[in-house]
Amino acid sequence: MKRGTFGVWTDTREFQPTLDFLATGKMRVAGFDPQLSGGDYTDDLVDELQQFVGPAYQHEDVYALLEAGIFFMGESFLWSPSVSYPEYAVASRLVTQKLQAIAREEPKRRAEAAFWVQCLAGLFEQGRQYREQDPSARTAETFRVEDSNSRDVQMAEHLLFYARQHPTEKIICWGASTDFANRPAVLADAF
Repeated sequence: MKRGTFGVWTDTREFQPTLDFLATGKMRVAGFDPQLSGGDYTDDLVDELQQFVGPAYQHEDVYALLEAGIFFMGESFLWSPSVSYPEYAVASRLVTQKLQAIAREEPKRRAEAAFWVQCLAGLFEQGRQYREQDPSARTAETFRVEDSNSRDVQMAEHLLFYARQHPTEKIICWGASTDFANRPAVLADAF
């Protein structure tokens, strides 16, 4: 939980009972936000992806490109000026195609391959949003709730994916009000 959630929430006194409850194992936790929360997770993400794909696709340059883009997003909440987004898009598409082949051809790995396809789609969209909107240039005066729309769409896609994978589970969503608002205009662009 601490690897995937900002300390501004997990480090608060009020959140500690939630962490204690989660430690009992009575609830499954799954993240749905494509915005990465820092180095701990991004350090391992591409390595785990590459390990899952295995010998089906071992092109170090492709994984290195994905890792550079993903790591920078996780550390800076921006798109890296040194990573070509079109090349990143090609790398993401190539690995996604291999994952889709695994899902078709290997029933025992189908669910995890589908997870990785969903994960890459969210990271691809998050990179596009960072590249096109440069969140570092936003201030309280220039921020608009609509700036997060593409991220919110990805969160919804991730939640729907999870719900399809676990159709009988109850789902509790925890997130920012702006991410769940049906009519963001009523929030008056609260930063």
